[in-house]
Amino acid sequence: MSPVRGVLGLLVLSLALLTACGSLTGRRASQPAARGDAPTEIRNALEQWARDFNAGNAPAVCGLFARDARVMYPGRADRDYDAECRDLTEAMRGGERTFRYDAPQIADIVVSGDMAVVRLIWTLRATGAGGSLTARENGIDVFRRQSDGAWRIYLVHSYPDVEPEPASGPGGQAR
Repeated sequence: MSPVRGVLGLLVLSLALLTACGSLTGRRASQPAARGDAPTEIRNALEQWARDFNAGNAPAVCGLFARDARVMYPGRADRDYDAECRDLTEAMRGGERTFRYDAPQIADIVVSGDMAVVRLIWTLRATGAGGSLTARENGIDVFRRQSDGAWRIYLVHSYPDVEPEPASGPGGQAR
């Protein structure tokens, strides 16, 4: 089976499990109100997030995450909203390095009621005194529609696509 088919199967299974968990707990998934096209709203929010990060707009960057969000990345302890917000705010402050995100490459957005699963790739570009570095991260983001109608990230699972690529810099080395 191809990796793409495997990931798509995982997305479908995830949505089925989310729906089943709601049924088992006696809570029914609420029907979304007629608010617009969910995939377009989510795509726009993710693209705006990259612009907000690059502009150093910490409140907007943190605002895409639900207050009960969990962020998972291999080799690191899971983070909650507060820890993720601190990390992102620190990265935006810069210091010796500058970080910029490209607009995400969104492969899939699967919506079921008030939940959505997004498969995407983020490209992060870091520059500093030692040169430049480009890192690509695959990710699965689970969005949940909030009571105010906004889609916010509830779960994040990111994993590196490939080893970071050093860009040109002094000595050809990345930092």
